[in-house]
Amino acid sequence: MGCGQSIEKKVPAEWYKQFIALKLSRSEIKKLFNLYRKIDMDRSGSIDIIEMLTFLDVENTSFNQRVFSVFDMNRSGRIDFREFVLSLWNYCTLGNATLDIFTFDLYDNDRSGVLSKVELEQMVKDLYGKNYQNNPKAKG
Repeated sequence: MGCGQSIEKKVPAEWYKQFIALKLSRSEIKKLFNLYRKIDMDRSGSIDIIEMLTFLDVENTSFNQRVFSVFDMNRSGRIDFREFVLSLWNYCTLGNATLDIFTFDLYDNDRSGVLSKVELEQMVKDLYGKNYQNNPKAKG
């Protein structure tokens, strides 16, 4: 993909149509593509969790691995540009209440609509570490 090519030639037509359907402009798609390429440090054409976390400058935690797995729609262990754009669009269009539901759904493993004690404890451990009982942020 040469630098002189238009964004439409860099992105598969089917993906581009999806992005346009989300009301993303050509300029926004191009900016997202440039950001994606910046995160893809090994220039493989896809992003793994280490590249994503390194770019965001955050730790590799169980919680972050769960979020990444949601973004990795085809379960390849890597995020292609389509998954990147759709995940950002989904995440960025969530309100506070919906973000709570997103987080809840990450841990409602049995899809019961209720977090069991085990599911809740796993969420707290993932967010605050194994010694969550001693973390003042986890109390309350």
